[in-house]
Amino acid sequence: MKTFFRFVSISLVSAVSLGTFAMTSPAMADEENGNTSFSISAVSPHEFSPSSETAITITGTGFYSGLKVGITKEGNDISSETGLTVLTSSFADTAQLTAAVPTGLTAGEYDLYVYDPNQASFYFAVKKEALEGEVYVSSDTDTLGYSNSKSARRKMDVVFDGVALTQKRWVKVRMGGKNVPILKLVRTDGNTTTLRLNVKYKGWAPGSYDLVMTYKNRVKVPYTTKKGKTKYRNAWENGTVTASNLLTITAD
Repeated sequence: MKTFFRFVSISLVSAVSLGTFAMTSPAMADEENGNTSFSISAVSPHEFSPSSETAITITGTGFYSGLKVGITKEGNDISSETGLTVLTSSFADTAQLTAAVPTGLTAGEYDLYVYDPNQASFYFAVKKEALEGEVYVSSDTDTLGYSNSKSARRKMDVVFDGVALTQKRWVKVRMGGKNVPILKLVRTDGNTTTLRLNVKYKGWAPGSYDLVMTYKNRVKVPYTTKKGKTKYRNAWENGTVTASNLLTITAD
C-alpha cells in the first residue's frame, strides 16, 4: 500500500441566502486581529495531520495565565467560544503558548483564536489561516502492467484520511485526464473515506499517473446574530485532493 501526503484545497459556499440572516462582527473587534491587548504573531507548525495529535507553539505578545486556545474552519464568523474546537493548551510565558490539535478534524484551513474565558464578552486575538489540515491518500494498488485489452480494468480502493465524504454523487475522480467510475463509497469512518474505483486502463502508456478527486459536502457553519448569539447556517464545502504518482503502469 502506498501512502501519500498531498495538498487539499477547500472552500465554503453558502447554501442559503445570506440575506436570511442578520450577521455582524463582535463589537469593537478587529476581524483580522481581535480586540485584546495580547496578540498572535505566529503558529508553528502550520500543517497538521488529521490522523494524529499535533503539538503546536503559538508566539505573540502580552499572553498571561488563564488564556484558552480554539480553532475553527477558515471564514467562520465567531463571537464566542461556541463554534470553536477548544484545544488543550498551556501558558509558557508572555510570548508563548503551547497547544495540541486533536485527531479527527477534517482537512482545510483553520483560524486560531486565543481568548480570555473570564471576560464578560468575547475577548480574543485571532490568527487567520493559522493551520492547515492535510489529506493522506493511500491505495491498495500502486502498479499495473501495460495492457491493450478491453478487459484491462482493476477495482481499486483509495483511502482519503482527512476527508469525510457523504454522497458518492457529489464526488468525481480523474486519472490520466479521464473520469474514473466510482463503484461505491465503501466506508466513512470519522474523517476518513474509502472510495472503490473501477480503473479502466486499456492503452494507458507506461508511466506514473496522478489522481484528482473533487467533492462537495453539506456542512453547518456558525454565524453571529445582531444580539451576539452564535447560530448555524447550511453551506457547501467544496474541495480538491491531488495525489501525485498514485498509480504506475509498467511496460511489461
